[in-house]
Parts: sequence; C-alpha cells; structure tokens
Amino acid sequence: MYIEVIPSQACNIDTLTYSIPEKFQDQVKVGSIVKVPFRKGFMHGLAINLTDKKPEFRTRPIWDLLELEISKETVSLIKWISEYYFCSLNAAAKLFLPTRIWDHKIQLPKEVYYRLINKNLEEIRPLLTRSKKQLALAELLEIKDQKEGSIIDKGFSRQIIKSLLEKELIERIEESHLNTATAHKKEHDEISLHHRKCSFTAPQKKSFTNIQDSKKLLHLLHGVTGSGKTEIYLHLIHEQLEKGKQSLLLLPEISLTPQISDYFKKVFGENIVSVLHSGQTITERTGSWLKIYSGEAKIIIGARSALFAPFKELGLMVLDEAHDPSFKQDSTPRYNTKRVAAELAQLHKIKVVYGSATPNIETYHAAKKGSKIELNHIDEKIAKSSKRDIYIVDLRQEWKAKNFSIFSDLLHEKIEEKLAKNEQILLFVNRRGTASAMICRDCGYKETCSTCNIPFTYHKKRSNYQSIHLQCHHCGKEKAPATTCPNCASLSFKFTGVGTEKVEEVLHEEFPGARTLRADHDTTLKRGSIKEIYNSFKSHKADILIGTQMIAKGWDIPNVTLVGVVLADIGLNIPDFRSSERIFQLLTQVAGRTARGHKHGEVIIQTYNPDNHTIRAAAADNYHEFYDHEIKERHKFNFPPFSRILRLIITDKAENICIRKIESLKERLKDIKTSQPLTIYATPDFIPFKNDLYHYSIFIQGSNPDSALSALTKEELKEIKIDRV
Repeated sequence: MYIEVIPSQACNIDTLTYSIPEKFQDQVKVGSIVKVPFRKGFMHGLAINLTDKKPEFRTRPIWDLLELEISKETVSLIKWISEYYFCSLNAAAKLFLPTRIWDHKIQLPKEVYYRLINKNLEEIRPLLTRSKKQLALAELLEIKDQKEGSIIDKGFSRQIIKSLLEKELIERIEESHLNTATAHKKEHDEISLHHRKCSFTAPQKKSFTNIQDSKKLLHLLHGVTGSGKTEIYLHLIHEQLEKGKQSLLLLPEISLTPQISDYFKKVFGENIVSVLHSGQTITERTGSWLKIYSGEAKIIIGARSALFAPFKELGLMVLDEAHDPSFKQDSTPRYNTKRVAAELAQLHKIKVVYGSATPNIETYHAAKKGSKIELNHIDEKIAKSSKRDIYIVDLRQEWKAKNFSIFSDLLHEKIEEKLAKNEQILLFVNRRGTASAMICRDCGYKETCSTCNIPFTYHKKRSNYQSIHLQCHHCGKEKAPATTCPNCASLSFKFTGVGTEKVEEVLHEEFPGARTLRADHDTTLKRGSIKEIYNSFKSHKADILIGTQMIAKGWDIPNVTLVGVVLADIGLNIPDFRSSERIFQLLTQVAGRTARGHKHGEVIIQTYNPDNHTIRAAAADNYHEFYDHEIKERHKFNFPPFSRILRLIITDKAENICIRKIESLKERLKDIKTSQPLTIYATPDFIPFKNDLYHYSIFIQGSNPDSALSALTKEELKEIKIDRV
C-alpha cells in the first residue's frame, strides 16, 4: 500500500509518495496527517491519495501517524483551491492546518482521567476502612470515570489519588483531548442555550422563514443598516445548535470580532463560542483550532481565515458585510471567501447566507436572476423612530467663501451642537496620518519612497522617540522629513492633504474641550487596542471618534448622532471598475453608524464632486438607484457580471525586462484560438514600482479567460502570479 502526501515543506513537486508499513495499513486514509522522512530529517504530510500500485521509483516508509486528520471533503476543497486559484497544493493545505502541525511542533492537549478498576465496591470496601476520603473517591469513581481536575475541585487531594493508585484500585488514563469528547461522558450532556426571546419585524420574519424553508444553498440577505440582520443570523444559528451542528460567522475585519463574539457569548454561553483569526498568537490560534476540531466549539466567529477551520459537522455559514473587499485575499492563494464558501456549501450540502446593506454588483445581479442565489430584502429598520438626515456639502463653495478649515461651516456648527447636547460624533477619514504628501509649492517636487515611487505620508506622532516622520504606506519605509526642498532648496516645502492625525489636531484647536479618540492603523497596532477604543467610546469616555475604514463597519454606538465624512472623494477616481461601488458601500456603511438607537441622526458628506452619481445615491441611501446606474455601465463596457477577468502579474527589478516579458506574454496569449472572443491588454499596475520591483499586469477579459492559459506550460504558470479579478 502506498500513500501520496502534500509535504509541509515547499518542494519542486506538489506531492511525494511513501510506502505504508503493515502496522499502519488499516489506519491511514485520505485526510490522515503523517510524519514522513524528508532529506536528512522528518516533516509532516497530508494524505490525499492511497493506492496499491507500486511506483516506478524507490519509496521510503512513513514514520508515524498523527491523531489529527481532516475530512475527505476538506481534501477535495484543497485540490479545488489549488486548481481554481492557480497555487500549489502546499499553499492550499496551509490554509487549513495550523503552523504548529506543519512545523512539527504541535503539542496536543491531554486529558487525565481516573477509573475504578474493580467496579464491585463491596469487595474493595474493607481495604478502605481507615480512610473515609479514599472510600468517598472510590464511590465517586464507581458512578463514572472522572477528570483529574474535577476530582481536585471536589475536595480530594493528590495524595488521596496517589494512595488509591498505589493500592492498584484505580488506574490513570491519559488521552488526547480530541478523543475525550466521545470516549467519556461530558460534564454537561446538553448545551445550555441562553437564547432570549425576540419579536421579528415582518420583513425579518419573512427573510428568516424563506432561508429556513428554501431548497437553495446560497442566500443573499439584503438589509438596510440597522434592519436587524444579526438577529436573523442568531436565530439561524440557534436552529443549527438544536440539531447539534456547528455554525460559522465570518466578519470582514478582525476589529469586529470582539463585540460580535461578546454578543454571541452573552446569548448562547461562553463555552460553545470560539474565535479564530490571524491576529491571534500561534498558541491561541492552535487552541481554537483544536476546540473546533473536537466539536466542543459550536459557534465559530472570525475573519476570512476561519473559513478553513476543521469543522466536525458544519450546518451553516454566514458572511456578514459580504460585499467587503477584505473577503478577498491579496496574496497567494488569491482566493475570494464568498466563492470558496459556495464550494464548501456544495461539498457539505449546507446553506450560506451573504448579509449586506450594499451587496456587490455581481452578487446582486446573480440574486436577481435567482438561478443560484436566492434574494431576501429587509427594507426597514428595527427602531422605526430613529431617522437620519444626510447633507452634501460642496467644498468648492466653502473655498470661495474663504473657509479654509478642514470642517465646513455646517459640519463645524453641527459638532458644536452635538457637544452641547452631550451626544457623540464620528468623523470618518479615508486616510491615516497628518498629511498625504510633502510637496514643494515652488517647483512641484514630491517626496517619494525610493522602493515604491509613491508619495510618503507625513505622521506627526509615532512614538516617544520619534515625534515626526515620513512613512510609505506600502512598504513601511520611514525617514525624517526635509526642511527645504531637495530639488530647489525652497523653504516652501510643505505638507498637503488630510489624514486622521491632522483632523484630530484641528479638532483640538477648534473644540478644545472635546474629548477625542482616534482609530486607525497606527493606534491599533497593540493587541486588544481596537476593543479598548470601542469600549471607551461606547461608555462615552470620548465625545468624538476619528477613524478610517475600520470604524465604518459594524460599530454600534447608540449615542452617535452625527457622522462627518471629511472628504468623500478619496478613492473615487482610482482606475478600477469597482471604485464607484466601493465608495458607495463605504459611504453607506459609515452613514449607518448613526441613528442606531432612538435618537435622530445626521450625516454630513464633504466633497468636491457634489453631483457625482455615487455620492448622490449614497446620500439618498438608495442602493437600487446606484445599482441601476452601475449595472448599465458594467454592461456597456462588458465588465463583470457580464464577463470574467483574469489578471496575470509580472514583476522584475528592471523595468525594461518587465516590459519585455509582459509584451512577449501578451503576444503569445493573443495567438491562442478560443471558442469565445477574449480581450487581452497589458498595463503597468496602479502603483507600478513597489518593494524594489516593477509590477505590470495582463488582463484577460471574456466569458472564459482561463482558456487563454492553454498557451502556457506548467513551469511558466508557476512563474506568474494569477488573480481572479
């Protein structure tokens, strides 16, 4: 018998073949994790195929078999990810297995039990007449085996246990925690559910019932902000708990996990909820992984990587804020969480709910067609008394009126008004830092990063030892700012643009009594800082919160009655066919942070493009208006959902070589004959030079762009980064 494994260490080939010794013949199966010899040492491998056919080359036997294993469905998904997202099997497998398994440092937690050897207590009672404690422990063990910790908790000392062991009346059993869930009776046979009673609104009830009764696996829950989508998730998860099945709730940002997990723990109890995301330490992540693997965790909450948890019996998946770009992985494997979730749903025959107030154009288009995704609408808020007014401020008119402040007259007036009422304010800035660039106002010179060729961002405060510095937000390089222009020596070398730090600085100048908090990448580097900022603001230890995109999603602060978007134009003109969609989603989400309680809310959007259809639709809180306009534009230019786009990324240290490679590849792809016409074009990336490399891309657009790849060999494909746009 022979086994084909995915090696934990990167190799030139995807799989290695080993023989199976007789002692493991009946134990090894697809999904087993084995210890195998590799070069002069050992490593782990994941079994993906078993065969009786002897290979033509010499094989070495596997060394050991781990207690851990994954399901056949997971192995199938690993193969699918490798093929669909053009990555190695090793890269796909790493998504599913914690680092400590692959690096051979896993230490499985052990449970120690004690068992009474002779269950006839009357025969051993005479041996225990001198110790009431020993007899009491024997009587306890007669009923059932006991965990060591449970025995200690009941008042028995380790000396009592030792005495019974020496008399050979009890035996010590040490087992992997993974086996104890089924090998021994649990302390609590039933899961305690603290599910509170809740009355649905009519749209909530309709959506819940539709999802519950539908035969389809994929569901889009399109609900306006504050409409109670989370309550529907909670009821659907409760339904799965009653069946003894696990549920997965995926969130777009790690920053959202503390408040959501706390909420679910409060409702269902702490023991059955597990959090899993890349922000945890290796120890925390491995512990959560094992808790899910054992079946102890019934509700799993996390960011996109939690999709690859080792579920025992998964019954439901929910993707909250499913439109969010964070659900797309930017490094290899470049997977889309929604697409992988759909594949996982097919393998396990379970339902997936995509929840969003602003669904992706492609998702909503598919749901309207209704062939694969079922559409559910919730068009009204839970708190009917809470309303919000949205105002668009034309910054061009502010400039003409000689108001050169970051804040328009209206926003300044509203901040004063809310502070006087002791209400809270959220100011959204789509950029961190104090200024976006350093520019010479005499010669136009910009201070740019030498490894990325993009403008540095100016930060006024970074740490105790470095009060001001320039930083590249792509490669992280830092430097001290020059006092004069390096090009012409002018003293007019100034900072331009607005970031979170600058907004905070101006707030302190114009509203000296206001208490402020800032939530951006710089203030949330420390573990637990996001939760600390959220709790501080919710308990009203600050009046104004200034933040980037992380505060636009999921933050529920009922006392926030004013949201100010300092500059809505940032990102609007990026050369990406989804840029309008992302700005609309962002503005809608951040506007939804107010009027979440029973207080009237106001939103002020400051912009230099007040007539832009995206900003107008967001101000009107009208997704359908935005969708109708955008779908016509997509159809006009044959963008998704009317086509599919494949991106091939070429990098090199020399720009001329990079261009030569890209042009050669483009010509080869154009020569390939396909059944459906394809559009192929090459372009430098939006940031063409970063991390000391030039980046150029080829875009293949059509109904089946994959067909063009038949022109390339496997070796060539390995040298190219491929992304499904």
